[in-house]
Amino acid sequence: MVKVTILILISAFLLSIDCIGQDIDKRFHQITIEDGLSQSSIQAILQDSKGFMWFGTEDGLNRYDGYNFTVYKTESGNPNSLSDNNITALFEDSEERIWIGTQAGGLVQYDRKLDSFTTYTGVDDDESWQTLSSNTIWAIAEDHEGLLWVGTSYGLNLFDAEAGRFHRIFSEDEQTTLSGNYISTLFIDESETLWVGTDDGFNKLDRVNGGFTRYQTVQEGDDTVSLGMIRTLYEDERGNFWVGTEEQGLFLFDVENESFTRYAHEPGNPSSISGNAIFSIVEDQTGNLWIGTGSDGVNIMDRDNEVFHRYQQSNESVYSINSDSINQLYVSSEGVVWIGTFTGGINLHDLEERFFNYYVNDPRNVNSLSNNIVQTIVERPNEILWIGTDGGGLNLFDPISEDFTRFQSNPDDSLNPSSDVILDIHRTESGMWLATYGGGVDFYDFESQTFRNFTSEPGNLQSLSSNYVYNINESRDGNLWFSTNAGGVMEFNPDNEQFRHFRLFQESPDEPMTLRNDDSRIAYEDSNGNIWIGSYGGLLHRYVPGDEHIKVYNINEENDYSASVVQAIFEAEDGKLWFGSRGVDFFNMIENQIGLFLMQPLIMVFRITVFTPFFKTQME
Repeated sequence: MVKVTILILISAFLLSIDCIGQDIDKRFHQITIEDGLSQSSIQAILQDSKGFMWFGTEDGLNRYDGYNFTVYKTESGNPNSLSDNNITALFEDSEERIWIGTQAGGLVQYDRKLDSFTTYTGVDDDESWQTLSSNTIWAIAEDHEGLLWVGTSYGLNLFDAEAGRFHRIFSEDEQTTLSGNYISTLFIDESETLWVGTDDGFNKLDRVNGGFTRYQTVQEGDDTVSLGMIRTLYEDERGNFWVGTEEQGLFLFDVENESFTRYAHEPGNPSSISGNAIFSIVEDQTGNLWIGTGSDGVNIMDRDNEVFHRYQQSNESVYSINSDSINQLYVSSEGVVWIGTFTGGINLHDLEERFFNYYVNDPRNVNSLSNNIVQTIVERPNEILWIGTDGGGLNLFDPISEDFTRFQSNPDDSLNPSSDVILDIHRTESGMWLATYGGGVDFYDFESQTFRNFTSEPGNLQSLSSNYVYNINESRDGNLWFSTNAGGVMEFNPDNEQFRHFRLFQESPDEPMTLRNDDSRIAYEDSNGNIWIGSYGGLLHRYVPGDEHIKVYNINEENDYSASVVQAIFEAEDGKLWFGSRGVDFFNMIENQIGLFLMQPLIMVFRITVFTPFFKTQME
């Protein structure tokens, strides 16, 4: 097995981190009204066949494309707008029609092509039996014949969408009718059986005779437990049928034997379910059963051991859910668990998310990272990491103890670097070369564990041309290339310690070996041995050793935007060179031209590094 470590450099101020070194089992992220959500109480969730996420709130219908919300609300004088802003149910049928249940505006169909709505409401007249029995909709489901079942606050409705007619079904004295008229939830299982949850237990429809079997109580020893209000019904991938009640907890219903197993909250037992108000149940793509409660957070059930793991709002962690009142759970096709809360908007958990440990400067701990602006990371053969910071010097990180050892500048001490601003680190067999801002170049010898400093000496061509060094790269001949600010690029032979300068010659700017800008940020050798130099002004220089000529490419002239600096270069397996500037460009060496691959939103790319040989570019 190959162990691959991926290092991510974040060169930014970490303004606030609530947890340092905390191991979190599951992390949740939030989408709230600050992100464009119309209201914080999420009552219904749907992912449609086009991939959009829909959220029904107490004040508006929200369509989410992963970046932005489109909010639909009632528009005065527009009969094709929503009939009610309080959205209680969402469903997409086999014809890809989206159906919307409302609190007081009946059943609504959304027309994608026209971006408009058609409303179906109940009418009290002679033809009332062909309209909705109530304008308060709580649940929508579709059977294998394409007929919609609509649960309302007064009665169940069977809707023929093609004919536009409803058939009403009510609770009556006969035991073969519904147990209640308040229809709270609907579920159609794998056998196409319709299950109906009411305010007085749940019911199974017999499609042959049209009658219902009622389930209203559960016998527990000598006690009879009334199921009461049913909030959710769900069949998992194992064929288990689950019943969530408003007050009596969670029940596993054996359909064949018509027996119940009850899971209720047990005070003092942290492995029991966190609360007895079960509002929503879903199974994720890894087989976890998620259970949302009315006021006690989310539970994940270990069905093999019959224990529950609780996830609740916590002020101790920024990754906890932000509300314990769960209205709705939903698993999208991408493996994201969406959690609709009563007051906290949307919480979500990505099943594919890989967690990171955060290491930040702690002023109270000398063994923490010295500075939060990390510029570069290099791994030594023993898996010890060397970390260069912008202002905190050099850090040695032990991944076993998770401690940092600091090396900070001291002009009178060869045991420390010459500057606390370390912009790049390059490792060789014998040691490490450090590019510093203001202190030149340092070499750290692994054997003696000391630093040696190389600086600029005015008038001495065998010294650095600038003490402000941004980047160090090694060419195939073992020479090092130093990119500097205002000093161009230097080629350095570590064997004889000779420098060769590549500069802008002000007196003869057309000289074939001159750079067009001395503010260089990177020198990179490609597979053909060419040296590419990126600098300010969007300039890219190509030097072919032995040719004694530098060709200049201006990215600003090749593309219709202004790149202030070229500061990252990487060659992919297909031979394309990728350049990081304001966005990303590529150079096709076969066609000898520059192409544009501009990322949105615009970003500044400082470094392109691959830590695994399995990388393939997928930016075509």
